[in-house]
Amino acid sequence: GYLKRISLNVYGDGYLKSRMEEFCRVHGLEDAVVWHGLASREDVQTHLRNSHLNLIPSLSEATSTILWEATSKGIPCLVLNHYGMADVLTKDSSFLIDVTSYNRIVKNIAFTLIEVLNDPNVIRSKSEKTIELAKKYSWNNQIEFFDKAYDAAVALFEEKNGK
Repeated sequence: GYLKRISLNVYGDGYLKSRMEEFCRVHGLEDAVVWHGLASREDVQTHLRNSHLNLIPSLSEATSTILWEATSKGIPCLVLNHYGMADVLTKDSSFLIDVTSYNRIVKNIAFTLIEVLNDPNVIRSKSEKTIELAKKYSWNNQIEFFDKAYDAAVALFEEKNGK
């Protein structure tokens, strides 16, 4: 019954797309997956506004634009807990999957999706925390952060150089 409650929108046109499409056909997942390929920014934004969860299960992604776009809309992310994502996202705002073995990663993603399907309140809770996170990383707060860091660096320089 889970598949009737899932709609996975896949964007992009990488070298694995045809293999992934074949996998979906073989495993009867065609009705749950919509392949968009390369799409306009407007199309992605429209679908994103109607999303409940953003999945980035890639080992080669760092802190991608889609992560920031989803976060700014209060959409929790399910990501591998590595690179920039580990530095930005929190367990309260996101579903962080530790990078271990391939089989363990697949199982942890599956368990997480089942948890979400069994208790949609998990998404609501993480969404609230995602909105808080988005405020923390807003442009205004980033400007203030860098201004303070610059002022601290100048003060330290002046202190060390007797000014």
